Amino acid sequence: MFFKPRRFTLVAFPDLKHIDSGVILEVGTGNGSNVVPLLEQTPPSVTIWATDVSRRALEIVGEQLEKEHFHTIDGQGWRDRVSLFQYDAVRGVVGELDS
Repeated sequence: MFFKPRRFTLVAFPDLKHIDSGVILEVGTGNGSNVVPLLEQTPPSVTIWATDVSRRALEIVGEQLEKEHFHTIDGQGWRDRVSLFQYDAVRGVVGELDS
């Protein structure tokens, strides 16, 4: 089975939990199953750039984060730490989703 539990990324790459600052680039965000654990387990100084070729997939990620009223460990809203970008590896950045 290809699907991995949403916490798989932090199991496979445990060093992600220990970074102090910077940017995590996720290519192929899909349903965003990595975004929430990364937000929950990294400090506020870490920003997540989530990309996918599907604009609709990215919209769904944003809608789910809004619907769940997701807040990061320091109480900030998710928009302070996540940027959603539609990205096509052949054509480059297609566009940033409006916040």
